[in-house]
Amino acid sequence: MPGTHGRLATILFAGTAVQSTKKDAPLTSCRLEKLRLVYHRSLELKPTAPALTNMGDVYYHIGNFEQAYLFHQRAVDAVPENYLYWSNLGNSRRQLYEHDEGTDQIYSRAIDLARKSLVVNPRNATAWLVIALANAYMKQNDEAVLALRRSLELAPENLDMKYQSALVWNALGDTSRALDVLEEALVDGFSLAIIESNPELKTLIEQPRFQMIVEAVQEI
Repeated sequence: MPGTHGRLATILFAGTAVQSTKKDAPLTSCRLEKLRLVYHRSLELKPTAPALTNMGDVYYHIGNFEQAYLFHQRAVDAVPENYLYWSNLGNSRRQLYEHDEGTDQIYSRAIDLARKSLVVNPRNATAWLVIALANAYMKQNDEAVLALRRSLELAPENLDMKYQSALVWNALGDTSRALDVLEEALVDGFSLAIIESNPELKTLIEQPRFQMIVEAVQEI
């Protein structure tokens, strides 16, 4: 999505190609900590909503979901009509409480705001993808697939869209298709580090096929 993960991938892993897991892990950890310090200093000077949600994203990928949730909540409080901020909030809360009613309410709010933005610009691929992800996490499978297909029609070559579509397929239980999409994203240059630091993909990347994909891409 040209938002949460796409922004983080661009800032955090710019210039990194597919690397081995052992080599990439400390690199990722080091860059995440450096980025956390950068946003911390930025927030001390001026606590803007983008900086708040960015800090939440960093904590999310570090694995500190309590802090991720707090910063994503602050971003929503600052700009309550931003569907990306609500989506981020749902993602961090999902790691804490998973399928509780509060998480579904957050995702429903993200969907409502995304649909509102589509009234203005029906070709907003990011809004369609937020709708797809939120519905997938709420197990609204048909709605998720329809929104995902629309987002990919609008931005078929967008790397982050391909990566995010893997999150959708994974949430829907279609691990084979999720791995297909991750393979395509890695071949096209998406960062292995951002994939491996996403808790939603933890089980997926432990599969032998994913390791085979990584090895094959490294040989290209």
